Amino acid sequence: MRIAIAITLLALGAVLPAAMAQEGDVQALIEQRHQEMKANGGAMKQLGGIFRGDAPYDRDAVIKAAGILSKHSGTDSAALFPDNSLEHSNSDARIEIADNRKRFEQIFSDLNAGSKELADLARSDGSDKELRALFSKVAKTCSACHTDFRAKN
Repeated sequence: MRIAIAITLLALGAVLPAAMAQEGDVQALIEQRHQEMKANGGAMKQLGGIFRGDAPYDRDAVIKAAGILSKHSGTDSAALFPDNSLEHSNSDARIEIADNRKRFEQIFSDLNAGSKELADLARSDGSDKELRALFSKVAKTCSACHTDFRAKN
């Protein structure tokens, strides 16, 4: 009996720190994605102001904001949402991400491509109509992700 208790305690001693470390890793991922999504939100707010006419057009600001979106999208950013991090109390990510992983990753890929295209178009002095249309496409990509994969608070 003492041997069984000793083995159990040893096993718990090995498993609990690993589980705690994994939880710590998940918390770090959640914090990193919060920071990235917050940066994206700021970039979208700035772009929205420019393209709604609330702020004057600023080519460099469009390029910079689109660059932020590009940096915080694509495969690397989608990877910040592993299945074991979904539905944590401090996360707005929904479990539907796990069930629709390919669509979720495609949205991040589309955001990456659209934001790069927006920056390139601004660099090449694209027309107001072209820039607005591309911004609208990027905004719809963000909205699709929020609608399908972000919990409503």
